[in-house]
Amino acid sequence: MNKNFSIAVKIKRISDSKAKQKYVATYPMKAIFKQNYNQEEFSDLLKQYESDYEKLVSDITLYFKKIHSKSKRVGKVVLYWSIGDKIVNFLDKYKDSVIFPDSLTKTLSRDAGVSDKIILRCRRFRLLYKDVSKIDKRRSFNSYVGEFEKGYLSRQRKGKI
Repeated sequence: MNKNFSIAVKIKRISDSKAKQKYVATYPMKAIFKQNYNQEEFSDLLKQYESDYEKLVSDITLYFKKIHSKSKRVGKVVLYWSIGDKIVNFLDKYKDSVIFPDSLTKTLSRDAGVSDKIILRCRRFRLLYKDVSKIDKRRSFNSYVGEFEKGYLSRQRKGKI
């Protein structure tokens, strides 16, 4: 499909006939009136987008479960980086596409069950530290956030000041 236009795609969460949650990409009707609109190509692209988004949500949810598990804290900072990496890779895949995500932070927050702030922080963390080997696994994610947000305080520390 020729990229003479771009279409913002929203993701909606619906239940199928068996009450299983699934994600559906929606777009404005004006897209089908574009000169270079090809229904078959566009449908294939949307299916791929839905599949990629579902995988992204699944991966992020799994990483957050690992982060919140009772296992040792050392090394969990890499999971935050990995979440950011998944988001960055998803965005990179669609940056030159006819479609692009609309309100990705908001929908990821909704579908992964985490705050939009943590989604933004993970993405920013990954953009600032492109190489995972540069991350000190003994440090906490909060210490890195404190550096790039210049004074971030966790909820626990706010009460102690």
